[in-house]
Amino acid sequence: MVRSEAETVDGYLAEVPEERRHALTRLRKLCREELQGFDEVMAYGMPAYERDGAAEIAFASQKQYVSFYLMRSDVRQAFEQRLAGPDMGKGCLRFRRPENIDFVLLRELLKATAARPGQDLLIPAGRLCRPAPGRAREQAETRRHGLVGPTVTRRRRARFRWGAARRGIPRRPVHPSRRPSTAGSPSHRRGGRQHLVGGTCPRKAVDRRETVVLRIRPLEGIRTMATEGMAYEYLAEPFDITRAAVVGIDAHGLIERWSKGAQALLGYRAREVLGRSAASLLTGGADLASAVSEPCRAGNGWEGLVAARHRAGHRVELALRTCPLQDGGGRRSWLAVVTEVSSLRRWELGQAVLRGLLDQSPIGIAVVDTELRYQLVNRALERMDGVPLELRVGRRVGQAVPGEAESTLEWQARQALDSGQTLLTFQHAVPEPDEPLRGDRERVRLCASFRLQDRTSRVLGVCHTAVDVTDQGRARRRLALVNEASSRIGTTLDLDRTVRELAEIVVPQVADFVAVDLLETVLAARELAPVAVDGATVLRRAAHLSIQEDQPEVVVTAGDPTRYPPTSPQSRCLATGRSIRDPVIDESTSWLAQDPLRTAKLRVLGVHSHLVVPLQARGKTMGVATLLRWKSPEPFDDDDQLLVEELAARAAVCIENARRFTREHNTALALQHSLLPHGLPEQSAVEAAYRYLPADTEAGVGGDWFDVIPLSGARVALVVGDVVGHGIHAAATMGRLRTAVQTLADLDLPPDELLARLDDLVIRLADEADAADDARVIGGTCVYAVYDPISRKLTVARAGHPSPAIAHLREPVEFPDIPAGPPLGLGGLPFECAEIDIEEGSVIAFYTDGLIEASDRDVDVGFERLCFALAHPDRPLEEICNTMVRMLLPEHPRDDVAFLVARPRTLSADDVASWDVPAVPSAVHTIRQMANRQLSAWNLDDAAFTTELIVSELVTNAIRHASQPISLRLIRERTLICEVSDSSNASPRLRRPVSTDEGGRGLFLVAQVAQRWGTRYTPQGKTIWAELPLPSEQAHPSPNRTQIGNTGPT
Repeated sequence: MVRSEAETVDGYLAEVPEERRHALTRLRKLCREELQGFDEVMAYGMPAYERDGAAEIAFASQKQYVSFYLMRSDVRQAFEQRLAGPDMGKGCLRFRRPENIDFVLLRELLKATAARPGQDLLIPAGRLCRPAPGRAREQAETRRHGLVGPTVTRRRRARFRWGAARRGIPRRPVHPSRRPSTAGSPSHRRGGRQHLVGGTCPRKAVDRRETVVLRIRPLEGIRTMATEGMAYEYLAEPFDITRAAVVGIDAHGLIERWSKGAQALLGYRAREVLGRSAASLLTGGADLASAVSEPCRAGNGWEGLVAARHRAGHRVELALRTCPLQDGGGRRSWLAVVTEVSSLRRWELGQAVLRGLLDQSPIGIAVVDTELRYQLVNRALERMDGVPLELRVGRRVGQAVPGEAESTLEWQARQALDSGQTLLTFQHAVPEPDEPLRGDRERVRLCASFRLQDRTSRVLGVCHTAVDVTDQGRARRRLALVNEASSRIGTTLDLDRTVRELAEIVVPQVADFVAVDLLETVLAARELAPVAVDGATVLRRAAHLSIQEDQPEVVVTAGDPTRYPPTSPQSRCLATGRSIRDPVIDESTSWLAQDPLRTAKLRVLGVHSHLVVPLQARGKTMGVATLLRWKSPEPFDDDDQLLVEELAARAAVCIENARRFTREHNTALALQHSLLPHGLPEQSAVEAAYRYLPADTEAGVGGDWFDVIPLSGARVALVVGDVVGHGIHAAATMGRLRTAVQTLADLDLPPDELLARLDDLVIRLADEADAADDARVIGGTCVYAVYDPISRKLTVARAGHPSPAIAHLREPVEFPDIPAGPPLGLGGLPFECAEIDIEEGSVIAFYTDGLIEASDRDVDVGFERLCFALAHPDRPLEEICNTMVRMLLPEHPRDDVAFLVARPRTLSADDVASWDVPAVPSAVHTIRQMANRQLSAWNLDDAAFTTELIVSELVTNAIRHASQPISLRLIRERTLICEVSDSSNASPRLRRPVSTDEGGRGLFLVAQVAQRWGTRYTPQGKTIWAELPLPSEQAHPSPNRTQIGNTGPT
């Protein structure tokens, strides 16, 4: 559990003596309340300060570090001298009690020091002390007149000195006779109150009361100082007489010398211990005293741990070292050096760290002097280079081991000496010239060189460290390869390309050769079948790749089937779904004897390492990948196997996705082909040709369609449409719309009305998809045109579809202005028709947007190319279609393309005969005679009886149930068409009469003798038509060829 900072400080306070703990708690509470923007932190030097009799509470902001030291007054001076040392900086303030601090002025001081860090700051006497209760008015009067001190009569003045323009606390006048110095000034007393002058504490009489010392430092400085202080504490010699306690003992064991360090360590003043027995300070009894004194009497030194009694009465654990001395008269004495056991333990830990770095650390370390001669080399560097220590120590860097690495090290050491900066470089150990250069064979080291200095900044030399990061480098390269594979494998949904991408990733980064074999069902995009355990499963080579262009490892060419023996690694890998690795292939490898052809290849090439990994996705094995190494001397290891398994797993998912997509694409393509017309129907109104080009495999099957629908009256409907989206759903929607158009076309609806009803159907389909929570978008575009070869008029309506193009013989290609209705599925807006007169020899092109639109060109360029392709419409239509494909479509279109090219024909006037019929019953006989004469002129006497029957029934119904004008028209085309037109909108109704009915049999008879019949509506009324087969085609109509039209009155 991670402890908070406050809990850490609380734990520290719990160890402080009780009388000091209360003062620290009060100080801590005041600082928390008054110092805004400062957070309480653990003091860096707490153990050291506790040794000196001080306790610290520290607060830090983003820029400053404020320390409050609580200590007894009798140790304050020694403590302040330590703080004022060269390594600790300046600027301490002292207060009698925490309650004496004026935090308002302290905050101003913090702002001023933060604005000008590093300036020489003088603090006026009493400036940060709150006035005593009885002297508030006197202190206020003093400050108002710019005076400092207990009374106005003394007129003691002070100032701030900034060295430049100052901010924060205002300047005060300086009396010319009194200028305080930065070293401090005498203290002045009245009523037991202490006033401070300058940046250091004034001298005072020694007492034992608690006092507070304040120190302000930059945060970066305290961090640097803490780091340096920690290193000094762990590396400094604990028995250094300049820091440790030193005691002089005479020949009788009496203390004759006592240092200040000894006083700080045990609390005794010199006059209290001089002349006393040194053994009296020990608490171990007579045995310990005897153990220490015996070697001393023998004239030898002694070293060990002892326990001493502090002046305050508590026990102190010490480390003692004695050294015998002798003066000129032969008198013996001893010098005892004493230090805390904690200092000794820290020093011993530091020494253990140094020994570990030299003997056990995996980091190579070398120390060179200023002349670049090796002074120290550890075992790790010796193991890295293979150079014995004796060949380096004492020699220059360039002379020890000549070579590129040593010259680089010499340059790096020289740069570190001159600049003082830490230099980081990578060293690559290049393999021998006859070895292949592979990235994973290099030994890579991270080298650092930094200058060594003592505490006085004197340059001693350079330390060079080297860490072998080869494994980390290999791991990074493997990770980079995996990342590269994630972006390179599966870029398309093409199965063959995905397999090739896997092979290109593996070779040459991992292997010298790779072969990928897949199951037949995977390549055929079928459901996966179980794998035979006996090795009978047939695989097919999907791809292979070698580091050599001639690919000498290949036994089976790409696309051919292959079988592996049951005991081969490939068969075992397929059966178990686990990787099979042969780090070393030799004569003892069992499966080699069962596959002599591959074995011969392996022996000729010298293949020494073999790895087979399964290609698995969603729990199904789809094939295996076989990797060989023969040019690289390193065998496959565990890391290589894990890497290849990761690459194979990623590739297997992409292969499975490609298989599923291919299967869906094939299904959609088959569905689309079944729904599209397989040929054009027989009709004489137009000569037509078409092209349908599906999109590439990645884009998926689209919903483009076309149709040519024969209509009544020798007319023909030309349709081209496009459904939104791709895939099997788009193909199914296309089929539904095409069927709907054919059904509506059979009703002989005008183009605008047909598109309106088709729009209603699309809206209904979209509503059904919404109700089923289907996210598919249902919509599309369509153009519907009806051409009449008798009037040579083209009636067109379009729903968001491109306008057709009309190529004239002697004029440029025209894109007629046809009102563009909304796309199918939007609803709300009507569709409009446009009538166009078609000239003889013209060609009309209907197309989807995929023909003219492309990502690499503007749509205007597509229209220009279309015009060029349609030029010279007198060419064969197949040639025109080929030109359009060649000029407008890429090799792999991103969208489906469908277009229909039609050359309209004109029906001769000799093949059409029409008569106006008077609305009298006697006109029926006259019309029958005229029809018979026309049939005789057309040599259709065999159809006279049937035609006479149909004409009689239709004309009679028109005279009885319709209104004038009434007309009869006969058309000789592939069939004989009989049409009766009137001005009524009432639709005839076919019914089956019973034996008792006296009428209502007219339409029934027409339906029985005609090949087709129906009704179409025109702006002037309606037309009832019937088609009769010509005698050369069919003598009698079949019942299933009869189509019943709209019902109505008979």
